[in-house]
Amino acid sequence: MRLLAIGLGLKENYFNALFIPKHLSCLRLINYPVHNFEIPGDAYSPDDGVLLSTAAHRDSPMLTLLNTFDFEGLQVTNQDPEQFQD
Repeated sequence: MRLLAIGLGLKENYFNALFIPKHLSCLRLINYPVHNFEIPGDAYSPDDGVLLSTAAHRDSPMLTLLNTFDFEGLQVTNQDPEQFQD
């Protein structure tokens, strides 16, 4: 978070109050399913052949970094969970 603060032109410790004294560290690596074309072979588990993907969920409210690798299919919602946006 320090690097993010610096990159935004803020003081290095700008976000500290959000994490000190009680911090929460969470890292989730998620593979979003591909729907528009054939699913690549490496999207399946080598152990049991199950498609590696995730169901609808909420991300952490602090910071989400996302790279779609030019695959379409990820959608987001705001307050109304029935209104999806690409």
